[in-house]
Amino acid sequence: MENKDYGTIRVNLDRLMQERGLNKTKLSYMSELTRVQIAKLCKDEAQRFDAGTLARLCYALDCSLSDLIEYIPPENK
Repeated sequence: MENKDYGTIRVNLDRLMQERGLNKTKLSYMSELTRVQIAKLCKDEAQRFDAGTLARLCYALDCSLSDLIEYIPPENK
């Protein structure tokens, strides 16, 4: 079976934090998430996205889900 490219999900957490002048410690406090969770999302190492985690980040960053994560389609569809 051929490996199919379905595209990728990009997490824009680093950019949003930078735009708002926040570091991981401050965002951790505001969102009640651990620094480890935030660091994994910043490095695009998260394999699954928990709805509660995404809601906390959107609340703390005052952004929409589409600001936080985006779908990048494959180049050769």
